[in-house]
Amino acid sequence: MTQRLIAPRLVALGDSFSCGEGVGVRVPIAQAWSTVLARHAGLEPFPLARPGARVRDLRDQQLPLTPDSPVATVLVGLNDVCRGAFDAGRFADDYHALVDGLLRRVDVVLVGRLHNPTQFLWVPKRLRRIVEARTAAINAAIDDVARGQDRVPALDLAAVEALQLRCAWAADGVHPTVFGHTALASAGAETLRETGRGVEPVVLPLRAKGTTKVRHAVWLARHGVPYLALNARVFAAPIAEGLRRAG
Repeated sequence: MTQRLIAPRLVALGDSFSCGEGVGVRVPIAQAWSTVLARHAGLEPFPLARPGARVRDLRDQQLPLTPDSPVATVLVGLNDVCRGAFDAGRFADDYHALVDGLLRRVDVVLVGRLHNPTQFLWVPKRLRRIVEARTAAINAAIDDVARGQDRVPALDLAAVEALQLRCAWAADGVHPTVFGHTALASAGAETLRETGRGVEPVVLPLRAKGTTKVRHAVWLARHGVPYLALNARVFAAPIAEGLRRAG
């Protein structure tokens, strides 16, 4: 009996940014940025990312499922920013352990630095400062892991020009559209090429429709408000604590 050879794989660890599933938002996994990147790198996609995942989930649940592979992508942090008590030191410890574990199984670990998740959202100034401070702490941990590591190139989402366009973001203003995923894949391909890997360029579409205020309002009514109401306790405690510390 002939055994089927397993093609080299690109393993995608992360949250809804990598699996395409958010609250009232869905991008098919075939169009998610990590899948597009795998295709252009000549690798088989191996998606492990799950909606709502935090860095501890990647360390405890996704890392053990990671096979030996040429490339892995890690994009996580937004759920750590907005859910539960945030501890910068704990995040850094988990992130270090995650990447260290991946480097035992993977040749190159492409890590993603977070952008400002409130750029297309109306957020009170005090709360915005909390989000920005937590995002900065997460990026500092990512920078510390990647510093001096040729095998850990970093993709800075804030530096991807196409992600500054409204059409890159879905009606919730948080999750990428197909255009946004393609922009991420394009930037990821460029980053991997800089490490010497042979990755074909990912070409962005010339035009993409932006999300209108009406679509955003519809999303709020159908998905946003019910979700926040259902998870009020999850979000209220960390927000209240953050506001208290901010004075």
